[in-house]
Amino acid sequence: MPKKYYKAEEIINILRQIEILVSQGQTAQMASRGVGISEQTYYRWPLSAKNMRGCALTKHNVSKILNRKTAD
Repeated sequence: MPKKYYKAEEIINILRQIEILVSQGQTAQMASRGVGISEQTYYRWPLSAKNMRGCALTKHNVSKILNRKTAD
């Protein structure tokens, strides 16, 4: 199966969905599988954003994306 690549906006939306499901009582594993990613990917995305230079998920870019979403 080919590897799926996600845009920064998609990653943020998926992480938000998982946060909502976890706050409703689901485990991280159940929530991540429910949105279509593995539990390992759920834990790796925020770490890779911190460790990579020039990554699309820097704090500045995330805040710009979130501001754009709230403005719509």
